[in-house]
Amino acid sequence: MALTKLHNSSMPSGSVLQVVQETLNPTSGTTSGTSSFATYITKAITPSSTSSKIFIIATLNSYAQIGTSYDGPQHQSKLLRGTTHIAGNNFFFQRDNVSSTKYHSTDHNISYLDSPSSSSAVTYNLQAVLSNGSSISFYNGYMTLMEIKG
Repeated sequence: MALTKLHNSSMPSGSVLQVVQETLNPTSGTTSGTSSFATYITKAITPSSTSSKIFIIATLNSYAQIGTSYDGPQHQSKLLRGTTHIAGNNFFFQRDNVSSTKYHSTDHNISYLDSPSSSSAVTYNLQAVLSNGSSISFYNGYMTLMEIKG
């Protein structure tokens, strides 16, 4: 959904031309066991010019769990333009010396200024993976895309 879209050629460079946002679909927010990266939020934006830049702000609120291993949950997130990894690969890890069930809650935050050099629709994907643990849930999340005049 476009929140704001301005087509004013007299606006100075650096002006925000449009803003779109997508929120996490909570029904797709749980991954059990170790798996490959899964896409949790996808949003497209159509730049008005090939010189435009896209500023992306994305976050996922996660809650991971693992059994009684000393190594706690490990999870990662990354941002892609289409299928190309452009930012992130955040890594979250917990470890202690207590042999008990581990829980780890954190925010996966990514901010990135992209130069897609396109005036066609550009799709961004926010992905995450549980690389060590029994389950991970994502309760809240969003991705905001802002077109910045070049």
